[in-house]
Amino acid sequence: MRNHLLCAALAVMACGGDWLSGPGTPMELAHESLKGRWVHTSSVHTVIGSPSTKYRHEFSPDEGSIMEFDGAGGVQHFRYAPDAGPGPLDYTIRGDTLTMFFDYAAEVSTTRLVLTLDSGVLHDFDGDGDEELAIEVTTHQRARD
Repeated sequence: MRNHLLCAALAVMACGGDWLSGPGTPMELAHESLKGRWVHTSSVHTVIGSPSTKYRHEFSPDEGSIMEFDGAGGVQHFRYAPDAGPGPLDYTIRGDTLTMFFDYAAEVSTTRLVLTLDSGVLHDFDGDGDEELAIEVTTHQRARD
């Protein structure tokens, strides 16, 4: 009886949510590997020259912005922050660089897209009104098919 309850609970947990989780299997950055919907689930800002100084923000899949790549160079943005604007409508790939307004170092897997921006990012880490140069790493989870 206990095994049946455990199996039923695991089946319910596995079916929940619209977004895949976990690190997934690494893939080559290509139009095909990006195709689909991706929700922004976390951002980490790290002070350049002081890796121990970080600011982390987690988003639930129900609140994070969404990018949908068409697999041919087009991208649509949904649930974006009003002050950030809707984002570009196209993207390019060169090696491990994904360009959408900025050049991001990109890593993609079957479930996760990680974008790193290491220039031009400013963040006020200590709340004193002075923004320090930072590296920004954003993580996005893939939608279930």
